[in-house]
Amino acid sequence: MKLAASWGHPVDIFPAPCSDRTVAHRAQLALSYINEDRTEGYKFSLNRVNNVHLHEQGPAGTVFYLDLDVLETKCYVKSPRAWEDCEIRPFAETKSSGNCKTVLLSTPQGPTYLYSYDCNLIPDQPEKVQSICPHCPLLLPVDSPEALQAAQVSLDQYNTARAAPAAFSVLNVTRASSQTNPEHVSFVEYTIQDTGCSKQHGDTDGHPCIPKASDTAAGFCVAAVFPRGIGEPTVEVSCEIYVTGAATVDQAPGTVPAGSDANREPQGAQVTPAPPPREGPRRRPKPTPPAYPYPKLPAAPEPRRFRLSSESESSEERGVMPPGKFKWPGAPRRLKRRNAATPGPAPLPVFLTAFPDSPSPACPGAPRHEVL
Repeated sequence: MKLAASWGHPVDIFPAPCSDRTVAHRAQLALSYINEDRTEGYKFSLNRVNNVHLHEQGPAGTVFYLDLDVLETKCYVKSPRAWEDCEIRPFAETKSSGNCKTVLLSTPQGPTYLYSYDCNLIPDQPEKVQSICPHCPLLLPVDSPEALQAAQVSLDQYNTARAAPAAFSVLNVTRASSQTNPEHVSFVEYTIQDTGCSKQHGDTDGHPCIPKASDTAAGFCVAAVFPRGIGEPTVEVSCEIYVTGAATVDQAPGTVPAGSDANREPQGAQVTPAPPPREGPRRRPKPTPPAYPYPKLPAAPEPRRFRLSSESESSEERGVMPPGKFKWPGAPRRLKRRNAATPGPAPLPVFLTAFPDSPSPACPGAPRHEVL
């Protein structure tokens, strides 16, 4: 197939099987890069490769055009947990799914760069959720009074229970839902930032309590708030705190983290050390049946660096590139025509202005997850 490049000359674009091992490796690498580049929302998980095209350009490298089917996870984008270790958001919590059209450049020297990506995910319609799970919670606007109040009430309890003297403040509510049967429960997820405020006085030197600089302690919380009519609501809250690139799970005393075993020994205001990351082959996760959907925060593993492969068909992982250098330095500008007879630096790759969408053989690939 011949398509027009950015400067108008035809180029050869070849479809490739979605089940190819090299394609599978590039798809996983693309998701790692996308998740590393994003600054808001939740990490994505790869479900399957929908379509793929290759453009081999000799010494300039090979450009991969990957149409990826992705699912939203329950990991916030700033979590050091790898996307492969993140729990897929289940149907009972209104899952979000969609696709990412991604362009990667694999160079003959070994590194693979992210050139561009365009991701579009949408949540399941509430009619679909209620038709299968009538008592499951439904999404709320993140700026609704119920969401904002649930976030503040749960964070107040978390701040009170912490051993540290300083308090956190709510930065952004990232997700909220509400359930009325069998009882009223507000579920909320939000980001937090350390402040200069004392928990005892609420401010410092008479100044209002405001978040500190972005390089201070920050985190992500999930909470369930049970209004009781008269008196204080029952609150279950668990927060993942990010400090200098690592993460710990901090639990307020007297509460049970959502989704955990209520019979385990209380931890008080202790900070639980993060266990090492999983090793060995990954297994396809089992489908999550609709259930009473308390959100939860599992203990976070150590942050992992990306492993990059060579351009060989073996797709073996070799070498390490710092996460800050995974983006193609020429993006997002389009490359212009050069005079081939003029001596100069190594040839530059060509990127299409229109994403190829003709069907590829053996596509789409097999799904990695079973979802409703």
